[in-house]
Formats: sequence, structure tokens, C-alpha cells
Amino acid sequence: MKNNKKLIGTRINAALADRKVSQKELADYLKVKPNVISYFCSGERTPNTEQIIMISEFLDVPTDFLLGRTKSYNKDEKFRVAVDVTGLSDEAVKTIARLKEENKATWTEDLLNSILINDNFIMILYYLNELSTKVDLNNQNKEPPYYVTTKEIIETALNKYFVKLVDSIIEEYKGCEERDFRIAYELALSLYRKGKLTDEQYQQVLSEYDKGNFEFVPDDFNLHGGADNG
Repeated sequence: MKNNKKLIGTRINAALADRKVSQKELADYLKVKPNVISYFCSGERTPNTEQIIMISEFLDVPTDFLLGRTKSYNKDEKFRVAVDVTGLSDEAVKTIARLKEENKATWTEDLLNSILINDNFIMILYYLNELSTKVDLNNQNKEPPYYVTTKEIIETALNKYFVKLVDSIIEEYKGCEERDFRIAYELALSLYRKGKLTDEQYQQVLSEYDKGNFEFVPDDFNLHGGADNG
């Protein structure tokens, strides 16, 4: 119970800082003395259920965040799942979501899904995890690969991998204004990977897709059952 109090206190502190709200402002909203909020934040006392709900409403954060069940401040469940599953921050997920408007990509969820299920993205996370076990910022005399600077991590992971990944995904969505085009493209890609399309046919698919004018449909292109494996 003691650890739970501390966790809730830490989360209240974090939410206050993120929302730029003072302990006194929260105390006034809850109609309690300022020292009560101080006790909450230090983990000496725990807010009751009604107070948790009120704090959630006032600071515009999910109750699950205050209770330590999610790392996201966002009340949208899909958004919280994206944060918790990937380990990305709220800000990182928001940046990905903004790509919809800034790059005229269709369907924010599709764009996010494309990034998260992309093998390159998984590789980035693995790469960072591997480097994190080798980084020693207090000892710069270690021999590579056991010493890697923070700058090198950022440049390698973001510039070499993530930027290219996002660019490729944006390019994929540029010419597509309707969901049907994307579905057709994904089905064609599946067929190509199974050897059902030749390189020439697949290039034709890409060409039509980029123009947003998907007309090429191979004979074994089954919209309901996928490729004909017979």
C-alpha cells in the first residue's frame, strides 16, 4: 500500500507539472487545504476514489495514469495503448499522428499502424535497447562498441533509420486518397511476397498506386479470400 501511495503521489506531481497547475489550484478545486495536496504528492496520504476522479477531470488525465496503469496522459484509449505498447512518449505518438495533416496522409490509425508493425521500426527499438546496455557516459575511455555517445545513438537511430522509415511511409500514402487503393496495394504486396506476382507486375502495381489510380488487378487477386494458393 505504501508503494501505491508513492506511485499515485508521483503521478499527481507529474500531471501537475505537465498541465502547469499549482498544488493550491488543485486544492481549491478539491475544496481541501493545500497541505492535503502536499501529502498526496509526497505519498503520505492517498486520495479517495472521488478525489482521484476529480483530479483526473481537473488535470485532464486518465484515472489509469494516476493509478499507475498507463504511462500516457491522454484519455483516448487507443492513444494510451499505442504509448504503452511501444514505450514511446505521448509527444512521440502525437508527432506521428500529426503526420496525417502535415503530409496529407490518409487515416492516422493506418499510418501509425504502418510504423509500428514495420520491421525497420522493430529493429530501431532493438538497436536502441542493445546500445543502452553499452553506453557509459561517465567513462569515455572505453573501446568501441562498448562506448557509444548519446549523439551517436540519436544520429544512428533517428537519421539513419527512423527518418527514412517515416519518409518511406509518407511516400507510400501520397497518391492515395481512398482506403480502397491502400487495401489493393497491401493485397498486391502480399501476393508479390508469395511469388504470385513477377517483378514487372509488382512495379506496375506500385506505379498505379503512386498515381492514386489503382486499376491493375491480377487474375488471382481475391478480395475476399486473399491469394489463390492452389
